[in-house]
Amino acid sequence: MIPLLTLALLLPQPLVEALDAYDDGRYPEACARLDALTDAAGFDVEARLKAAKYRGACHHIQGQRGQAEAAFTALLKLDPGARLDPVTFPPEMLRFFEALKVKREAEVKREAEIKRAAEIKRQAEIKRQAEIKPQPQKHKARALAPLGLGQLQNGHQRLGYTLAGLQLAALGFGAVNLLRFEQEKTSGGFLAGGAFKDEDKAASLQRLYLVGFGAFAALWAYGVYDALAHFDDPIAITPTPSGVNVSVRF
Repeated sequence: MIPLLTLALLLPQPLVEALDAYDDGRYPEACARLDALTDAAGFDVEARLKAAKYRGACHHIQGQRGQAEAAFTALLKLDPGARLDPVTFPPEMLRFFEALKVKREAEVKREAEIKRAAEIKRQAEIKRQAEIKPQPQKHKARALAPLGLGQLQNGHQRLGYTLAGLQLAALGFGAVNLLRFEQEKTSGGFLAGGAFKDEDKAASLQRLYLVGFGAFAALWAYGVYDALAHFDDPIAITPTPSGVNVSVRF
């Protein structure tokens, strides 16, 4: 029996009336009253626990297992260590509640594992973002420079190094032949008119250094064109610890 006099002094009147109906065996009425107190507005913790416990018990007695499970689950959410008194409640109800309690504990454990895994993933992403070095700001003036600087700025390293090598080779070829051309002079200043020991050889050397400098100029012009053409590429490819990250800018 429920000590109604004690309950009446400690619990809200609607709950006392519902428990009175339960104690008298008026289970449909008790369930209806207890269901009306589901939100337990204005109840303290003790009253909310008792309402959930007896709502589950009332529905279980009437064979309403789904509603009983919902009520007992609400009880376990309020108090994971809640128990049913074996003196007050029948053995079948105790077994039902204990099985539900084991199930609830497994669910709580699984939810905790999911949250922990999500937190680990979040922390790893924070660490990864912190390790990503910010990309240097791009400048169009760099795209006008020779030796593949515009390509390197755009992230096209292979093309940048190739252009740098070819331009240096062409520039070196032109410079060497220009010096040989000047050494053939018998009079006249550097790059100025003059007389040559061997006119034919001088003419050949002149063609060679012009070819070298012309190739350098052509490669430079191509590098500028390519660097400007790809300066605002919408697709950016960034290396990451797990591979590459492809982002699209609009």
